[in-house]
Amino acid sequence: MDTGFLELPELKLRYYRFGVGNSPHVLVTAALHGDEVTGTYAAYKLVEYLKLRENIEGTVTVIPVVNVPGFISRIRFNPVDYVDMNRVFPDGTGSLTTRRIVSFVWELASSSDYVIDLHCAGLNSYQYILALYREFPKVKELTDRMPWDTVVESNGTRGQLFVEASYRGIPAVIIETGAEKFIRVV
Repeated sequence: MDTGFLELPELKLRYYRFGVGNSPHVLVTAALHGDEVTGTYAAYKLVEYLKLRENIEGTVTVIPVVNVPGFISRIRFNPVDYVDMNRVFPDGTGSLTTRRIVSFVWELASSSDYVIDLHCAGLNSYQYILALYREFPKVKELTDRMPWDTVVESNGTRGQLFVEASYRGIPAVIIETGAEKFIRVV
């Protein structure tokens, strides 16, 4: 396991990497929206699980909290500039902080074979996968291998991490969880 940080003057963005250098490379992100904390919970559970594995086929990079300022404030946006980080990929906009975070995550995504972005659809929501599976056959192959009952075709709002990755040939999805499922587990 390799643990690292994107160190900015105003914050540290922590990431974990397992199976360093092996292919395929999967990037798992969470808390692009700072108020969607169940994705962060799931990301840390994934980190705990991977720490126990001796032989990992491929490389997995996990960023449990992308939008650190929003997560600390428990708001969707970066409170520095009120930019929704999941609407400004790949180039970023807003404050230098937002642009640096987006650039760092985009660099990791661009060198990955798959991108899985964890979100929270709300307390009473049913979990589902959001993807551009009709437009991109490799995305369909990815969703077919995932153990979820419901896959929803996205409208493809540009600027979202998974949309931009899909358009660049990297199979990518959002997993929307219902918070209630995680609350019961804890």
